[in-house]
Amino acid sequence: MKKSFLNPLLAVLAIFFAISFVSNARVLIVDNYKHATQFSTIDDALNYHNSHPLDAGEEDIVYLTGSPNPYSTSGNNIFSHLTIIGVGFNPKTPSGFSSTIVGNASPACCIDYSWIFWNSSYITFEGIKFVPNYSQHIYWYGLNHVKFNRCYFSTGICHFGISGGNFGGPQSNDIEITNCIFDNCTLDGDVQNSIPFTINSIISNNIFWYSEIKDFSGAQVYNNVFINDKNSSILSWINGSQFYNNIFYGASTSDFSNITTCNFKSNLKPGSVDLPPSGDGNSAEKNQNLGTGTSDFTNLVTSSTSWSTANDFRLQTGSAGKGKATDNGDIGIFSGQFHFPVFADGTTDYTGEPPELPVFRVFSILNDGDMFPTVSTNGQVQFQVRAIKK
Repeated sequence: MKKSFLNPLLAVLAIFFAISFVSNARVLIVDNYKHATQFSTIDDALNYHNSHPLDAGEEDIVYLTGSPNPYSTSGNNIFSHLTIIGVGFNPKTPSGFSSTIVGNASPACCIDYSWIFWNSSYITFEGIKFVPNYSQHIYWYGLNHVKFNRCYFSTGICHFGISGGNFGGPQSNDIEITNCIFDNCTLDGDVQNSIPFTINSIISNNIFWYSEIKDFSGAQVYNNVFINDKNSSILSWINGSQFYNNIFYGASTSDFSNITTCNFKSNLKPGSVDLPPSGDGNSAEKNQNLGTGTSDFTNLVTSSTSWSTANDFRLQTGSAGKGKATDNGDIGIFSGQFHFPVFADGTTDYTGEPPELPVFRVFSILNDGDMFPTVSTNGQVQFQVRAIKK
């Protein structure tokens, strides 16, 4: 009788989860490809989480194994004290399978929108790729104390609040977005009665590739790279926020609109752009001028608006942003509290692989077999694992 050889791999994973996370966390492993784990859909794992309450101080970890199939979620969800972690959005594994979440349409009135999570708090997403399903809109709302780290947001509009005129509901508060890539995607906090619906957020060390931020209040926007030379918006409808150590490549004055009571400090921008932008209460200090852009970056792919992992945003010697960040590092994603990940050779890590988990480069079954390794009932499985932990 053959046994599933995925079980030893899951056992090794469980050990790393126990080392990397709190010891009293439950680990819910989801596999929608081989269906060899307890859960085959993300909704099954999330429903289990909701139907089995945790004690104070505990949390569930939902691990999405790499799969060629996206994980679909129905929306209409209310969760708390949860970490949803994947293998990355572009992992360096033999299969290259990512952990991708798509939203389904919900409710019936809004068939053109993809929904992910509603009214949820104390959640961390890491190593996940988010894509829309029914349209180019992905919605979260009513989020509190929610973190997104090493995630990828694809083409469309990512709404973190919902316009009160359309749906109502609570504001989103205390959202932290770090080490993520926005690829032709708008990060939209939404508005209610002309008031931004997402407040008190940290948006740090991310790449906005032909993407923009709009409708935020009280945001700390630090150490990001904005690449946009197609004369479209970069920042709009933002108030009471701080912009430190960002790079605005390809920006024009018209790309900054409806910004008030914001401070711009130690940013790198085109010489033709004046900071602060026009607006009541805005201020600026110690901002620097970009060169040609390509002379500032180690490598910049400008032949297409499509995202490319060939981009290298390390500043070259001679760039005005060298050593001019508020922490005396380089302006951009490679300084600050949430330094963008790099490999040992210094090149940028665009895999989205979470540092808490091992990345399995080799998993070999050593048992003999005619065509495939086999083991009898109650027999022993012999295997070899080679993995790295960042």
